Amino acid sequence: MKKLNLEKTQLCFQYLMMTGNATTSNIFFKNEESSIDFNNHIKGSSTSDKLERINIYSRGYYQRLIACLKIDYPSLVNFLGEDLFNHFAFNYIKENPSKSYTLYELGDSFHLFLQKTQPTLDNLSNEDIALYLFPLELIKLEKCRKKILTSKGIEDLDLNLKYKTNQDKTMVNPSVELIDLKLDLLHNYYQLINGFDIEETPNLKNCIVLGFRVDYKPQFIYITKREATYIRALKSNTTNHIEYDKDLQMIRKKFINLKVIY
Repeated sequence: MKKLNLEKTQLCFQYLMMTGNATTSNIFFKNEESSIDFNNHIKGSSTSDKLERINIYSRGYYQRLIACLKIDYPSLVNFLGEDLFNHFAFNYIKENPSKSYTLYELGDSFHLFLQKTQPTLDNLSNEDIALYLFPLELIKLEKCRKKILTSKGIEDLDLNLKYKTNQDKTMVNPSVELIDLKLDLLHNYYQLINGFDIEETPNLKNCIVLGFRVDYKPQFIYITKREATYIRALKSNTTNHIEYDKDLQMIRKKFINLKVIY
């Protein structure tokens, strides 16, 4: 076998792994920086040829990244099914290779990729529109769940101490997130998360969802526009324009009980 140029070989091997499937056309790789004919460096065997042997690494690379996406989007896996999810995930990774060693941002553009695969929603029935929007709206919830899980929370705070010291300032649970959804799908989301099939496609409806974490468990609830306005004002420290009436007192009590505010 010919002597290897390590830097050149690493570059070409990386290319072959990330293309997803080595073929006779790309097993010889050439660009402005490097060129190499892997036929000179790969040895076949009685059970597999050169292409099969090199593709072992490519399959392992993609399987690992697809597994990461499945962890990020469990409800989407259950909705689409393993085969269809794997198909979309494989092509997404091929088009959007990971640029972070932590893989934390691997699926950040997954919703944009899925959106490109869909037809225009003009002239479709509401039921069909809801069906196409469903996976995209699930991704919104899953991305929010991930953010909630990795954000700061109130698990280490002594809330009783705050009340004993009579601190007047209302604080927001730092894990709190607000999401605008186009579908009434929380019930369906929890069905999928728990491994059940959805009973019916959710209805088109503009909803505001509040996401937060208590005792390290992410939770989602629907809230009203006024409740959302109040939470946004607390998060941005702009409560001076808020009118404190009986309804707002009930809202405060509700959110304190849920540990959304304290």
